[in-house]
Order: sequence, then structure tokens, then C-alpha cells
Amino acid sequence: MNHPTEYTKEQRWHREANLLPLMPDDELRLLAEDIEQHGLQQPIVLFEGKVLDGRNRLRACEMKGIRLSSKDFIQFHSNGLTAHQFVRTTNLLRRQLKLDQRAAIAAELVPIFAATADKGGRPKKFEKRSATVREDKKGKKSSELAAEFVGGLGGGKVGPRTVETVISLERKALEKKAPRVLARIKEGTLSIADARREIDALYIDTKPLVQRYKGAPPFTVFDCRSGEWLKRKKKWSAKGVTGGHNQQLSGNTTNDVSGGTFSDTSRFDPVLAEFVYDHFCPRRGRVLDPLAGEAVKGLVAAVKGLEYTGIEVRPEQVEENRRRAKKLGLTPKWVHGDSTLLEKEELIPKDAKYDLIFTSPPYFDLEKYSLTRADGSTIKTYREFMKWLEDVFTQAVTHLEPKGFLVIKVGEIRDKRETRSGFLYNFVGDTVSLFLKLGLSYYNEAILATSLGTAGQKAWQFEASKKLVHTHQNVLFFIKGDDSESLVGELCGRQGKKR
Repeated sequence: MNHPTEYTKEQRWHREANLLPLMPDDELRLLAEDIEQHGLQQPIVLFEGKVLDGRNRLRACEMKGIRLSSKDFIQFHSNGLTAHQFVRTTNLLRRQLKLDQRAAIAAELVPIFAATADKGGRPKKFEKRSATVREDKKGKKSSELAAEFVGGLGGGKVGPRTVETVISLERKALEKKAPRVLARIKEGTLSIADARREIDALYIDTKPLVQRYKGAPPFTVFDCRSGEWLKRKKKWSAKGVTGGHNQQLSGNTTNDVSGGTFSDTSRFDPVLAEFVYDHFCPRRGRVLDPLAGEAVKGLVAAVKGLEYTGIEVRPEQVEENRRRAKKLGLTPKWVHGDSTLLEKEELIPKDAKYDLIFTSPPYFDLEKYSLTRADGSTIKTYREFMKWLEDVFTQAVTHLEPKGFLVIKVGEIRDKRETRSGFLYNFVGDTVSLFLKLGLSYYNEAILATSLGTAGQKAWQFEASKKLVHTHQNVLFFIKGDDSESLVGELCGRQGKKR
């Protein structure tokens, strides 16, 4: 054999041994002192002329000037184990590696498993398979096999998604020509969370989130007052996508068929609609809006290539919405009807399924849209109003595809009754409770920071009333199902498909 001292050189270490990080200096010093006192208890294992096991013992001996002889080296005999299985059983069990370190080791093992894996059939056009998703003959991903190989040895179980995260972070670091992250995670000097922050910072610096997400970055506050948001809203307005409920009908006021006159009411923000459609509905997906109101949600959906169906109780609003769509050359669908009778009157086909339910109900008696009895804004008591909402969504949710999202914009309301004047109803909380009752899972919540408008004037009343002026609404996101990883993964896949 070659002279023993040659094996202290890194080029004489086997690639399987290099899957594991070297000991940090403090641990190495302790090992060196132990070998100095008690001698080398475990021989160095060689394979294919290189060190398979014992790099740290060699370094420790070199640190203390301990000379080794041929008897301190043995050749690897498999006994049914492959080289990397041997490394696992002799090192992962022996060393206390963190979960993130083991995930990095698994990430390096993925190509080994992928090299012998069956590709599992020809991928579809919208799928872009990589080594991390190729399947072996038993149907398991190579990332899953690698995770199983290093997992379950203390410190938590390594999952395949964690392994794929490490691979993705390393790939992005390479794309940005930034410092590599995988080796540092394996060494224990960088956590996966910190690596993700490093990579996210690179992408934020080179492509600001506000531009990437068209003025609405994916934070829990949608700032409708920001310059980028207002620019995007102006672009929608230039396309003719603007206006509130009653304002759309005849300038600033409208006469209801029952004889009432109502001032202009709130306007739906097209930038919010665009964000929801872009990220919570598959391409060319189907959208149901059971409380449609004005045209904005339908017009934005049509521009985005989605199949929109809105149910609206006021016939004059339905006609105005259709007129606006025709003028813009768009074809969203509005149906005149009462959504509490969705099933009974067959306002949509019984077997119709939708990828997204997206709507905004009346905020009880905050604004009046008409005198029509079926209009939720005309209901006398809050309890009856919530029962009305339950009737609407009990039926609507049955038409939502499994793993589909329901997104609803709501806002808090103050009680107007003399004995309870000023107290909040908890409309937002009651809305969440309603959808949980209907079997949906609560996934996201966001604040919609709206235009200040007349808020400054109202704020002068604060000293007398102690009422904070509302300058926001709430956007709530629900999923039909209870396995978030499966559901979101399904949506991401469906967004790449064409219906």
C-alpha cells in the first residue's frame, strides 16, 4: 500500500466520505486528545485506494503528530452494503448532525438515486422533471429515497420537500453567481432558513417584488395607497375597468325598481382582483361570484382569460355589467337571480364546478344597494343577515372544486342600534367561523389598506367618540380541503395547465 501519511491529503479521500461534513475544530481537538491518550481505536477504512471512513481521525492524528502504520488501515468489505450505505451506518449514527445538515447530505445523494431511477413515464408538456422528481421502480422520488437514507436518526425526520428546498436554494445561488449554500448547510455554518433569506434577498434586489407582482406583493398588507398599486389601478381604469355599484348605473345616483334612490357606493379594486386571479386560480380556470354586484371582478377575469360567472339580484346592474363588457369586447357571464335560491332556481348547472369562488358580500347595513327584498343590504337584523350569507355559501361551496380556493373581501361593521351604537359586530370573525362550519380550511388573511378618502375629516370626531376610523378591509382565503401541502402543490401544477 501507499505510505500512510499520503491519506491525510484531501485528494485521497473518497467521494462517498466527502458527503459528510468534517468535524468542527473544537470537536476535532477533543478527538485528537482522546487518540493521544488511548490510541487509535478504529482503523481507517480504504476503498478504491482512497479513505472511505476516518478523515477526521487522520486529521486528529496529524494535529498531534501521531504516526500511523499499515496496521491502522483496513480495506472496505461490503458485506452486502454499498459504499454510501456504509458511510451512513458508520457516520450518521455516530455523529450528532443537525436536521439541516442531514438534509444537505441527502441533497447531494439525490443524483446517485436519480441515476439508477426509472423516469416513471414521459412527462407532460407542462411538467419539467428534474432529478429530484424522477421515480424509482417502486414509484418513489429520488429526493424521497435520499431523505429516507439520512432520516430518522435523531433530531427530527428529514422530509423530501426539505431536500428539494436545499437543491432549489443551491441552484438559485448558482444562477445568481452567489456564494454556494449547500456546502455551508452541510458544515452546519448556515441554516436552511438563513440560506432562504440570503437567496430571497438576491431576488428582491434584482427584481423588486412590487414589480414582479404587479403592484401587489404577497404580504399580509395590500397597500392600495402605494405608488405601484395606484399605477396599476390607473392602467385598469384606462381599459375601462372601474366604477362602483350604483355609480355604474347612472352617474352618481340610481333609482331602484322599487322607487328608492341611492348614492354611489364602494368600488371594487381591480388590482386586488388581478392578484387573486393570478395566484389563486389556474390558467383558463372557472370563477364563481355568487354576490357579483358591479362589473369589475368579471371584467378583470375576462381580461385574464378566465371563465367568470356572477350572480346578481338587481336586473339593472346585470344589464349595466353586460353593457360594459360588450363595449370592451369581453364575455364574462352575469346571471340575474337570488343566490339563496342557487340550487332551486338552477342559476348555474347542477353539475357545474368552479376552480375559485371570489366575491365580496354587502357589509350588512353599511351601504344600501337597492330596496329589493333579496338584496342582503336590506335585511333588518345582523343575525338574519348572517343566516342569509350561510344560505348563499352553503350552496355555492358545493360547486367549488376539491382543492379550490374561496376568497372573500369583508370589513368590520358598527352597530347602528340606539342601545348598542358604535359597537362592532365582529363580521370578520363571524365570516371565518361560517366558512369553517362549511368545512373549508382557513389559509390566508390580509389587510386591504384602502384610500383615506374622508377619513381625515372623521378622525376629528375621535376625541368625542373614541372610535378609530376604518381605513382598511379584510381579504380572507379558504381552501376546500385540509392538506395544505397537497392542495397548494395541486394549484401550482394546475396553474401551468391549459384547460
